[in-house]
Amino acid sequence: MRKRLLGLLSMVFILTMSLNAQTCPNDALAPVPGWPTPLSTPTTSANAVDIYLNQFGIAAIAADSGQYSPTGGLNGGPSGARLFIESDFSPSGNEEIITFANDYYVDASGATVLCLAPNSPKITASVTTFFCSDLGLNQITLTYTDASNNTTNENIWINVIDPSSPTVVAQNATFALDQSGSLVVSDADAIAFNLATTSSFNNLTGYCPTSYVYSISPNTFDCDDLGSNTVTLTVTNPSNNASSTTTTDIIIVDTLDPVITVTSLNPTVTLNAAGNGILFFSEVATSSDNCDGTPTETVTPNTFDCSDAGTTVLVTLTSEDASGNIATTTVSVAVEDVIDPDFLATGSPEIGSNGEVLLTDPTWYTVFDACNTTIVFSPTTLDCSASNALVSYVITDDSGNQTTGTISVTPVDLIDPVIITQDITVSLDANGSYTLTAAD
Repeated sequence: MRKRLLGLLSMVFILTMSLNAQTCPNDALAPVPGWPTPLSTPTTSANAVDIYLNQFGIAAIAADSGQYSPTGGLNGGPSGARLFIESDFSPSGNEEIITFANDYYVDASGATVLCLAPNSPKITASVTTFFCSDLGLNQITLTYTDASNNTTNENIWINVIDPSSPTVVAQNATFALDQSGSLVVSDADAIAFNLATTSSFNNLTGYCPTSYVYSISPNTFDCDDLGSNTVTLTVTNPSNNASSTTTTDIIIVDTLDPVITVTSLNPTVTLNAAGNGILFFSEVATSSDNCDGTPTETVTPNTFDCSDAGTTVLVTLTSEDASGNIATTTVSVAVEDVIDPDFLATGSPEIGSNGEVLLTDPTWYTVFDACNTTIVFSPTTLDCSASNALVSYVITDDSGNQTTGTISVTPVDLIDPVIITQDITVSLDANGSYTLTAAD
C-alpha cells in the first residue's frame, strides 16, 4: 500500500512539473515583486507596513497564490500571488495587500508573457506571526518562487502596533520615607497601582500592558508630606500614545526610629551637697531623626541619692520622634559622693552624773553631710577636771570621704548638788545652847 502511495505521489509530481513546463516552457525569469515602497529601509515607522495586534497580543500576515486576481496587482491589474494583512489585524479593519508578485517567461517568439502556471508564483515570509515582544519595527525577508524554482528575495519592514487604550485602576497605598526623610515613587510602584493591566484578556486594560509607561505625579515626597497626598497616575501605551489617568491617595509615613549615639562610655553622676544627683540625656548621648529635628529624649532613672552612692546604675536612654517611633539603649552610670563631711561645735559637752563627759553625745556638735557618717573622738571621754582640753575628731561618710580636726573643749556641769539630811539628837551645853554644823 505504501509503495502504491509513493508511486502515485511521484506520478502527480512528474505530471505537475510537466504541466508547468508546458504552460511556461523554458521559464528562466524570476518572479517580479509588486509595490516597492515596503522594500526600502525605513527611517521612521511611516515607511513600514503597520499591523495591529489583537486582544490576545497576536497579529499575522498571510499569502495566497495562483488565483490571478484581476484587480490584485498594480493599478488594478492582475496578480498571481499576494501578501496581505487580514482584516482582524489591519488598521483599516479591511484586508490590506502588502505586496504581490507575477511570473513571466519568454515564449518562442521572444516575447515576455505572463506565466499562468497553477499555484505560481508563491510568496513566503521569514516571519508571519507577531506578538507583544515584537512591538515596533521588524525586518522580515520575502521570498518569491515560481513553478520553475526561480526565486527573488526582498526585505520589508513590519511595524507592530498595540492599538489598545490602557485603563487605569488605581488603589490607595502607603509608602514610608527613607533615612534621609525623602521618597521617590518609582515606575514599579506605579505599575502596582494599575491592577487591571495584569489581564491580557480584558480589552479595556490593553493588549500589551508590560510595554506601557507608568508614572505618578507628584512622585517625590519628604517629611512635610506625612499623611494623605493626592497623586495622579498616568498609564501610556507607547505604541499608539494612548493614555489614561486617574487620581488616588497615597499615605506617606515615617516608620524609622531615631538614632541614638552614646557619647560618654563611662558616665558618672556626682551627688551634690544635698545628696542628690541628676543625669541629662545630653550628658551621655545625642539622638537624630530623619524627620523630627528635636525628638523627645528621656533618661530612666535620671535622679540619684545617697543610696546609689558607690554603685553602678543601669539607665535607659529613650528618643521618640513626632511619629511615635521610639529608639532605646542602655548605659551604665557610676554614682559617686565626693563631698567631705563638715564639723561644727554648737556648744560644750555636759558632764554626766558620774562625773564623766561622753564626747560622742551629738548634743554639743553638728556634722554636715547628706549621707551617713561616723565620728571618732580622741580621747573619747573627759572628766570634771577637764578645761580647754584638746580633742581630735575623724568624720567618715559611707563613700569614704573624711574630715579631721582638733578642738578645745571645756565641759560644763549643769547638774545641781544633792543635799542629804538626817535626824540628829544634840545636847545643850551649860549655857543651854548648841551650834549646828553642816557635818551634823
